[in-house]
Order: sequence, then C-alpha cells, then structure tokens
Amino acid sequence: MRVFKRHLLRHPLLTDAIARAAPRLRGAGNLYPNRPGSCLYFFSQTSLLMKTGTVLTMLSIPLLTCCTTLSPDHIKDHQWLYGGGYRISDKLQFDNKNYSFREDTILKSDLPVAVVVMTSGDLLGSNNDITIQSLATGEEGLYHEK
Repeated sequence: MRVFKRHLLRHPLLTDAIARAAPRLRGAGNLYPNRPGSCLYFFSQTSLLMKTGTVLTMLSIPLLTCCTTLSPDHIKDHQWLYGGGYRISDKLQFDNKNYSFREDTILKSDLPVAVVVMTSGDLLGSNNDITIQSLATGEEGLYHEK
C-alpha cells in the first residue's frame, strides 16, 4: 500500500493538484470539497478501517440484486410458470398430485422426467428462475417463479 501511495503521490497531475489544495486544507474547518485534490487529501486522512468499510460497502451493493441459489425447499414450495425452451407444463407446482420434486429431480407420477440444472434469483425474491433439463432429450427449459 505504501509503495502504491508513494507512486500515486509522484504522479505529476496529482502532485500539482495536491500542492494547490494543501494550503487551503490546512486551516481548521476549511475544507473545500469541490476543489481538485481535496478528495485525495480526505481519503488519505481516514483510517484503514474506514477505507476498507467504504470499499466493501461499495462492492456489496450490487450483490443485493445479484444472483443467489434457491434451496430445494424454496423450489418445492412455490409455483413456476413456463418461460421458454423445454416444457413440462405451463405451470409447475410440486404438490405430489401431478409433479413432485426430490433433491434436484422433477418427478411425474414418481417417474423422473427432468432435473433442475440451474437456479437463480435475487435477495429480494422478485426474479427467481429455474432452468430444467429433460432426461429424455437433454433439452433445457426456463421457468419463472409465480
């Protein structure tokens, strides 16, 4: 980190910007957030813990809406609507009447017909999908959570 900081501070554009901003920033309560170099000065004065927290927060925000895997219980307890590709039916509901779900296998009348090859969703639960693959043909199909 120190080597990177020294290299960064030797950069001619940053050196000039920091040199111009430094006299204004030395006064008590005299911060100019819109001046060149003031962000670098502020960030260099914060603790490592605060820097780490800031970077981790910025990196984790996209993860809130990124993909998560769905548990077999979640798949079993919800209804799924046909989205494209291989079709078992327009609506999948694993209620043991027509279709049941065991581990990653979809059963029709206790005979395996397809497997779930991929699940995706977000933490908010609004974009959950499963991709199934036919055991007979290998064709894949997409279903969306209702």
